[in-house]
Amino acid sequence: MKMDATGNISATQEEFVISRMFNAPRKHVWSAWTEREQLMRWFGPQGYTITHAALDLHVGGIFHYAMRAPDGSETWGKWTFCEIASPKKLVLINSFSDAHGGITRHPMSRSWPLEMLSTTTFEAVGNKTKLTIRWAPCNATELERKTFAEAVDSMEQGWNGTFAQLEAYLEGQIADTADREIVISRTFEAPRELVWEAMANPQHVVNWWGPNGFTTTIEKMDFRVGGVWKHVMHGPDGTDYPNSSVFEEIVKPERIVYSHGGGKAGGPAAHFTATWTFEALGKQTRLTIRSVFDTAADRDLVVKEYGAVEGAKQTLARLDAYLSRMPAGTGQLSQENILHIQPYLFFDGRCEEAIEFYCSALGAEVTMLMRYKDSPEPPQPGMVPPGSENKVMHASLRIGEAVVMASDGNCLGKPVFQGVSLSLTVRNDEEAERSFAALSDGGQVQMPLAKTFFSSRFGMVADRFGVSWMIIVAP
Repeated sequence: MKMDATGNISATQEEFVISRMFNAPRKHVWSAWTEREQLMRWFGPQGYTITHAALDLHVGGIFHYAMRAPDGSETWGKWTFCEIASPKKLVLINSFSDAHGGITRHPMSRSWPLEMLSTTTFEAVGNKTKLTIRWAPCNATELERKTFAEAVDSMEQGWNGTFAQLEAYLEGQIADTADREIVISRTFEAPRELVWEAMANPQHVVNWWGPNGFTTTIEKMDFRVGGVWKHVMHGPDGTDYPNSSVFEEIVKPERIVYSHGGGKAGGPAAHFTATWTFEALGKQTRLTIRSVFDTAADRDLVVKEYGAVEGAKQTLARLDAYLSRMPAGTGQLSQENILHIQPYLFFDGRCEEAIEFYCSALGAEVTMLMRYKDSPEPPQPGMVPPGSENKVMHASLRIGEAVVMASDGNCLGKPVFQGVSLSLTVRNDEEAERSFAALSDGGQVQMPLAKTFFSSRFGMVADRFGVSWMIIVAP
């Protein structure tokens, strides 16, 4: 779709007018201009993105938004609606604003009018729409009117860029994806940076990803544009669901877009493009997930076969619960969760061997594993020796209810664990005997397993890697 070459621009001392013809029905153009979710996808000059948007579409209501420039600077704006004649006409007062909704001066011009009267008309021309915008200073001083009159070129450039954004957006909307998309939204009592971290960091994703009863093993999560995310979801009935995605767009902390393929092992596959939008609402965050499938039949298949809608809602509910107890060091946390200690073991080149051992000896589950070759940033020079590309940069193991993190570290082949022990609490004597024997295989008993005054069984052993363990039966 291309804009017809019938756009025109005119200006008098008091009014700037610009028009464009769009190859889209009027109802589509009107909704793109007046619906919050749609405005966030296109509004603003090229290279700009909307990071906050609150819309109350009625006379006297406002559209309050923040727009981020390519250089990272942020500008706030506000529309106050004066007349709404759907789908023909929209009259409003346009002004620069602050985060609290107050009226402010133009950040680049102190003499720009504080308020602008904006009239937008939507004229149906067959299946096309002629959109006309009229701008005029409102309650302006003589200097403000002069500044406005001298800014025709910059206004033309800004609106042409905005129209190009709208054109591209409408081109994608004409096919109308409503019958082949799933949209889920939830508001969290957490700041946007924390919600972003929970999605961007695989160490957190494994703790909440998937519907109720599911667990997830992340094989790879290269969080960068073009990076691959491979994970397997394990259903409560033992069914595995392998998934593979490629990140197509990452705008921190606003938006993540990835193409996804996956499904039940041996079952039908599902392909879609998912867009995650993170909107800051003060101390809250609204997360909206829009998944667009290739066909309506594909969308219907995952809804029926996999319970995709309910599954997505349960996944976001699990994220909500996880955010309230997210480990320290990941953003702004509540006071009750400010301390969180996790063991991190450096095996200096034997990490993969250790992981296999703990999976066998203790039933550990690998929830995340990243090799040095998968890191979005290469190791610092001299940090690891040549040929260490396949060594483990970071891994996360779940042992019972605990999480143990591990790495090959500097890959020098000389792991040292001194002055610290991991305490493993088990339910009964039989479990204690079994765990102690498994950890002792190839290791060294430091204190034989026996009855003590504080437990029916207690013992200490250094396993084959030198990690010290204390085995104790719960009282």
